Amino acid sequence: MIRRVRILQRVYDDAEAIFDWLAIRSEQGANRWRDAFFAAVQALSSDADIWSSAPEAARVRTPIRQKFFKTPHGRQYRILYRIDPEEVVVLRVRAPGEPPLSRRDLQVARSQCSVYFLLPRQNPLAPGAALAIITA
Repeated sequence: MIRRVRILQRVYDDAEAIFDWLAIRSEQGANRWRDAFFAAVQALSSDADIWSSAPEAARVRTPIRQKFFKTPHGRQYRILYRIDPEEVVVLRVRAPGEPPLSRRDLQVARSQCSVYFLLPRQNPLAPGAALAIITA
């Protein structure tokens, strides 16, 4: 089943922090990480059901899943998400060694800005990529 993917603003904040940390060490490595991250997020439109439950799910009593991704020579990162009937909602992205998230870390504010991938396989980094900024 193909679903729309919604990325919360908090995920972009997480990704920016990870990217900035990596860029200090290697600009090329940071760019490879960004590409791997967006490819993994895009793939959630069709493969969200195959990934395992996240450790945080038991703590918050919510069905939260995790998808692992990495760059060819990098460390493993986690994308935390939930599956709704019509969409996959990406909640957070976590770097290696970061502790599990608390219930508060996973709360979604009603007014939080989100970004939708409008087409399941579009490249969000391509010039003119169609992204819609919406308020949840």
